[in-house]
Amino acid sequence: MDMWRILLLLVSPVCSSQCRTSSSSPYSMMSTKTGYNQLMKSMANPSELIVPNCTAVHLWTVVRHGTRYPSRQAIKLMKGDLKQLRLRILASMEEGGSSLCEGDVEQLRNWTLQVEEEQAKLLHPEGETELVLLGERWLARLPVLLGSYQVERFRLRSTNTQRAQQSGHSFTTGLWTRLVGRKVRWEEVVLQHDPIIRFYKLCDRWKRMVKKNPDSMKERIMFEQSQVMEEMMLNMTTFLGLNISTSLSMSDLDIMYVMCNFDLAWQPSKHSPWCGMFSTFQLEIMEYREELDYFWVDGPGYPVTGQQACVLARDMVDTFRNISMGLEKNGTFYFTHSGTILKFLTFLRVDRDDSSLRSDNWREMMGRRWRTSSLGPFGSNVAFVLQKCEGNTMKVGLWVNEVLTTIPGCEEMWCGLEEFLDIFPEIDSCDFDKICADENGEHIDLPDDKY
Repeated sequence: MDMWRILLLLVSPVCSSQCRTSSSSPYSMMSTKTGYNQLMKSMANPSELIVPNCTAVHLWTVVRHGTRYPSRQAIKLMKGDLKQLRLRILASMEEGGSSLCEGDVEQLRNWTLQVEEEQAKLLHPEGETELVLLGERWLARLPVLLGSYQVERFRLRSTNTQRAQQSGHSFTTGLWTRLVGRKVRWEEVVLQHDPIIRFYKLCDRWKRMVKKNPDSMKERIMFEQSQVMEEMMLNMTTFLGLNISTSLSMSDLDIMYVMCNFDLAWQPSKHSPWCGMFSTFQLEIMEYREELDYFWVDGPGYPVTGQQACVLARDMVDTFRNISMGLEKNGTFYFTHSGTILKFLTFLRVDRDDSSLRSDNWREMMGRRWRTSSLGPFGSNVAFVLQKCEGNTMKVGLWVNEVLTTIPGCEEMWCGLEEFLDIFPEIDSCDFDKICADENGEHIDLPDDKY
């Protein structure tokens, strides 16, 4: 037995001396279903952004919608398979087979699900709160630039989904109050798939070579079939006192994990009994399983994934050039989805690791930089602030989820606009049609995320 198998047994004890749902610091990194407020817990209150000898002249930002309700498919599983699994676990406890502590069992007994299929993928009230607070924090950083709404000074746009549109309204409420927010002018959605802020829905080459390519799911499938996952299923089956002959399946773990994700996102200050089914280490394993999907489909796994996001970068650069030539615009605000955020960060080469995420290197990658829990949670956002500085020079700063981040390839935190363009020459040469043309001539439409 190797040391990692021993570690698995140690972190998945057959008996529990402490209730998992009473932990003072529960694990909260849930890939793209991490609630944004989990990231904000450790962030200090923002103060006004001051760069010596510079004045902020534009905030350009793209924002993922806030915490939402699950998909219709997930809601059906929650109301069916998950409820049956809950009864099995509670029955096992009554028979004395489970190692869950009484407090965790009591939470599971009292757990209820208040969601209907008609709410599928709509913005959750927690998501509204996330975006209101996001707007308030940006106002605190840039009070002069964003302090008052004037229709000609701001550009606002969202995809044609309720969760993105309502997120935008919540954000403007945080910026300018609800009364002003009702009067904000939005760019009209004229296409089913927005070519700027949901470009990947129009990229046929990416859809065929990546999204619909079975090889994109190969690493995740191999990980699900690996020894670490098999032992995790067995350990959890034993821990919960379930019959070994009907061991927990991957689909059981899947819906338990999804419910844990949404419970925690909806009520970030409350423990979820479904998260308590997993040890911290097991939650990290489930998170890595999700990463193997997003890394290869929405991240650095295939070149075309990030290349297509040049259209979004070009929109930002065109906006900044217009500002530098005297066009007075204070802010650009786009509201979209995780696929846009992750592909844009891939284009910008933010948080690249030296190795690709694979099923066989999970041990080494537990400390990875590419982590969708911190890069692409609900409410995730990428912002560029343009500063006009002494000598009429223009500098840009990159903010990832409200953290000022060094632009990869730039020597200073605030990067000269021309230096930025030298680092990313593909912005000016961006040809979306050429990048995304499918040699097979196929036009493939894709559904949204499974859950």
